[in-house]
Amino acid sequence: MSYRSIKPYGVWAESILGWHKRIREDAALGQELVRFFQLAAEWLPKYTYEQALFGVAGDNINIIVGNVWLASMGLWHGGRLCLMVNRPDLNDMPLAAINGGPNFGFKFYPWADVADLNKRADLWLVYAEATEGIWNYPVARQTAAPNKRGRQQLSAVMEIVNE
Repeated sequence: MSYRSIKPYGVWAESILGWHKRIREDAALGQELVRFFQLAAEWLPKYTYEQALFGVAGDNINIIVGNVWLASMGLWHGGRLCLMVNRPDLNDMPLAAINGGPNFGFKFYPWADVADLNKRADLWLVYAEATEGIWNYPVARQTAAPNKRGRQQLSAVMEIVNE
């Protein structure tokens, strides 16, 4: 069960669809990518939701806190989705900024898997735990100027239906 419900439309959704349409004409995939970011916001713990930034930055769309991507999609490797995780069995790339810390890292998926990923409550729970635990590390509390470019406070662009 997620923490809140967010309206699946608005400027944030339009920015994802517009970005995706430039790359690929596939309306169904575009809607699933919108759902991916909707879920990424819905599963964020309250403090993280209030502090996170969302936006389109070049070849990426992401939700970040500090200098850490929590959920993102980009053109790397033919189109990938990325979620922050805190389990070694899911970790494709350790988060170098937390050297010696817990098993924080990133799990990557091809865009083609997004519909299945959106249905995996078990994975979203791991993501929620990781995005809450990241606050124990300085990397989450300071945002470099380049990471702010093209992004807005998540809570200002995604409207909550209920919490």
